[in-house]
Amino acid sequence: MSTIKTNAIQTVAGKPILNSTGSILQVAYADSTTQVSASAQTYTIIHSVTLTSVAANSRYFMDGYCHAYTASTGARANLGFSVTIGGTTTRIYGTDGGGDSWGTNVNPAGNGGAQFNRSGVYTSSAAAGTSLTFNLLGTSYDATTIWNYIGYSHKSTITVMEISA
Repeated sequence: MSTIKTNAIQTVAGKPILNSTGSILQVAYADSTTQVSASAQTYTIIHSVTLTSVAANSRYFMDGYCHAYTASTGARANLGFSVTIGGTTTRIYGTDGGGDSWGTNVNPAGNGGAQFNRSGVYTSSAAAGTSLTFNLLGTSYDATTIWNYIGYSHKSTITVMEISA
């Protein structure tokens, strides 16, 4: 095995490629098949991924996927995100008590479920070396929604990319 070390990589025009604004510094991914039940209009953690920041003041692109199930025709639900830094949790997307929990119809034709995706960007003022736990959240609006319903064998995912500011 060989190791190559360098202190810079640049484009032909001399622009730095590594660690320049907009560069992806790291990617963290987690998936889960754990079934989670969410009651009406309250976001609940489906699962999480933790990373340690490479740089200060980074942006984080988050992408989440999960299947939702309910027996109630016409019930609505949505995904959200939060981040925990130093024991403090901050909601990024998703508002309890109605907010955006109405989202999408889970059971539009009595078929029992729907697939949900949500993505977004979070800008952090955390220093390099800070542990950040990103949480994929799920809620329902009208009826209890089951995320990762065991009977359907779906797997929820969360991917977080740290992007240089």
